[in-house]
Amino acid sequence: MKIPEDLVGLFWLPDHSDRTVAGHLKTGRHGDITLELHGSFSELAQLLGAMPKYPLIHGIAESTRDLTLYRCFSSGSHIGAFVQERIWVGTAFVGGQFSEDQLVFNEVHFKSDHLADWAQRSGFVPLNPPPDGMRWVVGYRSPGPVKATLSDDVTVEIAFEGGLHLEQGRIAGTEAPVLVVKVPNPTGHREITNRFLFPLRDLLTFATTTPAFVEEIDLHTPHAVHRLGDGTEVPADVELIGRLIQPRDEDRELDRMYPHQMLFSLTDWPSDFSALVHNWLEISERYESSLRLLMGLYYAPPLWQATRVLTLTQALEAYHRVALPESPASVVAAERKARILAGLDPDLPKSDRHWLSQRLEHAEEPTLRKRLQEVGDRVAVILDPMLSNTAQFADELANVRNTFRRESGVIERDGPSRPRVSVRFGQGDLKYIAGV
Repeated sequence: MKIPEDLVGLFWLPDHSDRTVAGHLKTGRHGDITLELHGSFSELAQLLGAMPKYPLIHGIAESTRDLTLYRCFSSGSHIGAFVQERIWVGTAFVGGQFSEDQLVFNEVHFKSDHLADWAQRSGFVPLNPPPDGMRWVVGYRSPGPVKATLSDDVTVEIAFEGGLHLEQGRIAGTEAPVLVVKVPNPTGHREITNRFLFPLRDLLTFATTTPAFVEEIDLHTPHAVHRLGDGTEVPADVELIGRLIQPRDEDRELDRMYPHQMLFSLTDWPSDFSALVHNWLEISERYESSLRLLMGLYYAPPLWQATRVLTLTQALEAYHRVALPESPASVVAAERKARILAGLDPDLPKSDRHWLSQRLEHAEEPTLRKRLQEVGDRVAVILDPMLSNTAQFADELANVRNTFRRESGVIERDGPSRPRVSVRFGQGDLKYIAGV
């Protein structure tokens, strides 16, 4: 995410706007936000007691940038010649001063590092052959947006922003794609980002097989507009800054990506953009647990190899629960549970029967080994010969899960010292797990 420079300004509580305090707003690389006040919003007795909470803080920084800081609490103070208060900020909205009920938005704009590479569209057309005598003709026509319309009147599009910069002896044109989501009714920032922005970020990661770095998130709200000279009102950009897990530079592909390096580019998709977005959002909702585990391996800092394999194993298990509820192992487990419940004493109290049924909810389920083998069998044709023996795959991966086990507070080894199956998994294997 693009992080603004530290901002110095004046801050106040909405219900005490007559009392302003100078402060310094600092933002870390991953969106950690702290506000250091040269003073305090609270009385001395409050600072010495429980940490005060501030639902909203308003501010204005240099260059007259309006700020709304949301869900804040005091994280420390210094009491000496004068009082200083340090405040942890949950989310910052740069570009407006809002009340809590005004924090609803009808558009979210998202920029990422490889969106242009994946979209494979540009308004710059090179001349071929090049002109003679150094007589250059420069032209540009912005590409039309790639638009998807969903059933609930939500639209998702890849739009293009551009500019022309002129100076003596130099002319430069810029072009940048931005992913835009528009919802028919103003929606809270958490819902609009969780339902659309982060799943679409996962789509870009999935398609390019490299973690998508969030460069900027802008929101549009009916409560922040610009009035032009002719009286026309246009939405103002409200930048959203908050805690976000981002890949390190050394874990990203910093150079331009080409189609042969990706799982697929947008031009490779055989259907229209609407079908792609609809299918992916449906998959993201249905397999939420599994995909979050898998995508977390992309965005989080690298972990120990064994930890990565354990996370993959958990993702496969979560996938099996949702995708294969009628598999042979699931059916056998359900029948076994039904036989146990049917064999109970008919005079057993209803509360005891309910208690036992809850305890058996996961106790009588397919074993991890069975789940892994059935997932492997489902994609065996695709993965062959890399995964030609699904039974061996299930045995080895299940043993990895049991490599470390906790007994009486002591970690003991009871499996292979190094998980051999871990080398079989790479970034491209997401396509087999998601069933796309």
